[in-house]
Amino acid sequence: MTELPAMPDESAESPPPSRPPPLPGRLWPKVIGWLSLALGGLVLLLYLWELFTWLDKWVLSEPPLLPRPPAPPQSGWDCIPVLLATLLLAAGYLTLRRRPAAAACHAIYAVLMAAFAVLRAVYFSTVHDEAAAGGAPYQLARGLIALGYPIFLLIWFSRASIRQQVRHWDPGGPPIIHPSEP
Repeated sequence: MTELPAMPDESAESPPPSRPPPLPGRLWPKVIGWLSLALGGLVLLLYLWELFTWLDKWVLSEPPLLPRPPAPPQSGWDCIPVLLATLLLAAGYLTLRRRPAAAACHAIYAVLMAAFAVLRAVYFSTVHDEAAAGGAPYQLARGLIALGYPIFLLIWFSRASIRQQVRHWDPGGPPIIHPSEP
């Protein structure tokens, strides 16, 4: 009579399957993407709030309807941040979806925002009425603060390791799910 091979004892303790170590640099797209979405959304909300405040003052003022509405605050300057915020929202969405176009959108946003911040600071600190604009030091400080995120984005996306990761992103289709991500 031949003996059957012994079956391994399943009751013996075997180590639980471990997750592979996280791949380096895989968290940054979520952080940059959500930060871009939050900052772009905040800018849009602030400008919408300003617009609704202006409309509220115009509609509820005495007399109820003025013959012509007062000029909206800084009407010429308001369209540029709204467009830049929309571009930042698109860049954040593309980063969350891990699309290679995200790096280009962030770079375009960073260059345009840096140029806008510098031009706005120079204009409001020299040409515009200083009392109405908050004074030259305030406008220069505001311009320097507005340069923070664009400069960070330019430095971040110019790193060789980040450029290499972005090159490996899928240009279309569903986002790439890595084994280290839930």
